Amino acid sequence: MTDPVHERIRSQRILLVLVGVVLPLMGVLLWDSPVTYDSMVARLVLSSLAFGSVLASQRTTWGRENLHLLGQMVGLAVYVWFALVAVVNRVGFDDALGLVPVVAIAPVYLRTWRGFLGMMGVVAGGLLVIAVAVPDPVIPVSILALLTLAMAAGFGALSVGRARLEDRLVLANEELEARVEARTAELVAAERSAVLASRAKTVFLGNMSHELRTPLNAILGYTEMVEEALEDDELRADLGNVKSAARHLLGLIDDVLDLTRVEAQELDLRLEPVGLAAVVDEARGLLPTLGAGGVAFAVDVPDVEVLADRTRLRQVLVNLLSNAQKFTDSGSIRVHGSVDGERVRVVVEDTGVGIPADVLPRVFERFVQADGSETRRHGGTGLGLAVCRMLVDQMGGRIAAESTVGEGSRFTLFMRRPAGA
Repeated sequence: MTDPVHERIRSQRILLVLVGVVLPLMGVLLWDSPVTYDSMVARLVLSSLAFGSVLASQRTTWGRENLHLLGQMVGLAVYVWFALVAVVNRVGFDDALGLVPVVAIAPVYLRTWRGFLGMMGVVAGGLLVIAVAVPDPVIPVSILALLTLAMAAGFGALSVGRARLEDRLVLANEELEARVEARTAELVAAERSAVLASRAKTVFLGNMSHELRTPLNAILGYTEMVEEALEDDELRADLGNVKSAARHLLGLIDDVLDLTRVEAQELDLRLEPVGLAAVVDEARGLLPTLGAGGVAFAVDVPDVEVLADRTRLRQVLVNLLSNAQKFTDSGSIRVHGSVDGERVRVVVEDTGVGIPADVLPRVFERFVQADGSETRRHGGTGLGLAVCRMLVDQMGGRIAAESTVGEGSRFTLFMRRPAGA
């Protein structure tokens, strides 16, 4: 949509350009053999003033004000000079008629209504002087004077209107700049506060994770000691539940700790060529119940090397396999892959409950869980996949998810190959 203020200013500039072109052409057509009275010179001067008005409207406020003032002074000087010539040399009617556009264009530099009224008075006085000096007019002087005054009034009103629009535009721009500056300052302050709050949260979570790990490790250690000393199978089973719960809680704390380390850029990764098949076997060994309970498990990955941190890649695979095992009650879990140029594609695929379509785009965000009922049944905080994405990104890879509710999920890792591989 076109701004009406800009459109009106543009229209007035076009009008002034036309005046600047037409006046010299009229002078050429009417120029006979000038002696003392040279209308062509005056037309060229006023034509230049018209173009100057267009240029002045595109300059700074200081330049525009000074050029307008200069234009008014020159226009008045030319007009008064014409009036004096008319009186002294007794110009003819044709010469006086040629002055009509000169008189009409005189107010093009006006910026206020007070100046408009003053200029109209000067124009009327000059017309009166010329009317007295011109002998034997072809048409009544009153008609010529009214025509000239009407043209001058029209140009003057356009000039004042344009000046008002330009002033409004300048004021609007200043207000907009002030609002943008204020809003920018607010956003900078908000961003600074958010960064400080995030940093404080990261430090808090990191400290709390360390503090919680210490007693949990002690609980696990004492539980294993007591478990070895007990002979009662029922008590040993209860202690096994305690140990399992403690390990689960320790895993959640590790996720929080990894998350804070990545956010604080304190996680040091050692990227080196790593055998993909070997890391998959290590991850499988950390999940001894994988493939049990009627769920088939299969591995089919190429025997190639990827550029990764061995410990963190194993952590990502354990997390993905653990999720697949957690949400797959029947069917199969499969790890397979392929080489695609400089990348290796690794897929962890299951036939579990799947992820709803509205949750899938946010599945790698923190604290996002696929399904409330399933999460309550299996546990979890929604941090595992967020940590996986951060770790894969840090290793220069990419992770993506596809899923259909009731059919299963597919998580794909794209890892880099070592240089020269």
